[in-house]
Amino acid sequence: MRRILAAAIAFGVTLAALGAAPASAAVGTDLAWQRDELAVDYGARWHAQLRIDRDPPRFHESGPLPTVGRDDAVVEVYLDGEDEPWASGIPVAEDGSAYVSTPREREPLPAGEHELRAVLVPAEGSELDGASTAEPLRITVASFPVTASVASLGAPEEDSLAWDVRLELSGEWVERNGAVPAGAWQVRLLEGPQERVVETRVVAVERGDAAESLTVRFDRLRDAVTYRAEAVFQPRAEIAGGLELEQPDRVSHEVSGSLGAILEAPLTIPVPIAIGGGAVLLMLAIAIVAISALLLRLRVRERP
Repeated sequence: MRRILAAAIAFGVTLAALGAAPASAAVGTDLAWQRDELAVDYGARWHAQLRIDRDPPRFHESGPLPTVGRDDAVVEVYLDGEDEPWASGIPVAEDGSAYVSTPREREPLPAGEHELRAVLVPAEGSELDGASTAEPLRITVASFPVTASVASLGAPEEDSLAWDVRLELSGEWVERNGAVPAGAWQVRLLEGPQERVVETRVVAVERGDAAESLTVRFDRLRDAVTYRAEAVFQPRAEIAGGLELEQPDRVSHEVSGSLGAILEAPLTIPVPIAIGGGAVLLMLAIAIVAISALLLRLRVRERP
């Protein structure tokens, strides 16, 4: 009787222990990139594959069972150590793969070196445990060389007191896209040895413009004065990160007008010189009047 009672007590304790144990434990997962590095051109389409596996994996006599499905979890991706996800809600395919690319709402990755880290976010009620990639995916984005240049075209035939300046964009971006990058030129006209800023022009370049060069004309210049043009091209923000831009040097032009242009050109005389010149002219006029009066008196005396 005692043996039966002891066995019953032991069985009851075992049942109680089993009832106190959790119904199921979280299933470990392993998250890894399928490649370590990726090299792309700026703005080019790309994708990288992630593999999500149960740890340990489940097997069947016919082979391994499906790992993590689309209803089990989603993936978030973090760029260059940022706290906020760069891409989120990336679904997991039935074979346990997830594919990462630039989200539609994001600008292309700028030129340079980048690192992507991924995190597995289990769905609510999922038995899976979260995971993150042990090693980042390193992405190298290549830039497009663009050369901005400025050339002096001299004075047009119809106006010797004007100056034509050519602005030009060239390089790999133009060759590949068949158009210049969108942005704006800022051109400053500098006058004389002091390089006084006479005028500043902003010339917009629209996206998809096939014209590689354009001409800016400065007119109503002063004769016998040397002018310089200083230009800078600023691409639009959405493409600036993919351009390796070489800015142009200054160009100069000395105005040498014709006689007619010189006569038509406005004459600028400093105020002190004008006052001094006026005083000299006044004194000369007074002297001429006085001498004329004196000569007249002498002639009257000489008459009989």
